[in-house]
Amino acid sequence: MADLSFIIVGESVLPDADQVVASAREMGISLSSGELSTLHENDSDGPDVLSFEGENGDSLLVALMPAPHPDVEKMPRGPLSPDDYENLIDAPAHLIVTRVGVGEDADVDDRDIQMSALTAAVASACPALGVLKMPGVLFHRPGLFIDAAKAGIENEMIPVLVCIDITVAMESDQQISILSHNMQRYGREELYIKAPSGGKGAIGFAMDIIHWLVVDREYELPTGDTIGRNEDEKINIERTAHPFGEGPEVILLNLPETLEDGSE
Repeated sequence: MADLSFIIVGESVLPDADQVVASAREMGISLSSGELSTLHENDSDGPDVLSFEGENGDSLLVALMPAPHPDVEKMPRGPLSPDDYENLIDAPAHLIVTRVGVGEDADVDDRDIQMSALTAAVASACPALGVLKMPGVLFHRPGLFIDAAKAGIENEMIPVLVCIDITVAMESDQQISILSHNMQRYGREELYIKAPSGGKGAIGFAMDIIHWLVVDREYELPTGDTIGRNEDEKINIERTAHPFGEGPEVILLNLPETLEDGSE
């Protein structure tokens, strides 16, 4: 079983191995010093690879691909994506970060907490422009990814900001929609939130609800009930077909013009 991340970098160089080890150590993860090799034996033209050994029999491989990421231009962008996206499209190289040797019965939460932190350790040691932990759908701002991953491992909780993506689309001149990605990975339905295009607070609402539902997975969401972040916020729970036209139904929430900040 392997876990995978991508880091777009501003220079075609591997990260500093000692800095990766030190950054991982700061988060309580023990890695051995990295060794440099090529991806395939006897292939001097293969991509350069740093390898690190973990303390539980797992390994971390960081491969330098001296070319732009092949899909970044076509990938969706979200509120947490880098502001200057052209830098990602024109970047000279990207890293493929792979964690191997993870047990078949490994808990998904633990895998994602660990992989987010290991990816953050690599991103801290290179000129990162954007970071994506699979099976995500978009690249995140490096500083945000690193901070979220560190908080996740410190609190032993999934770093929701970087493990569950949200994308925003214009439904019409008067309405936007917000769609979550990867809620199903944690046993939850995806959220499809519609809000007036001129309204306020929709993205904050989406992030708050996603975080709550992932932290408290026992909370039920019957169709016809309401959901909110406090006693006064009551948004009707509906269900509808996935907006992409495939996959299971999603939870539909229609928001009013303006939302409060959600605090109690």
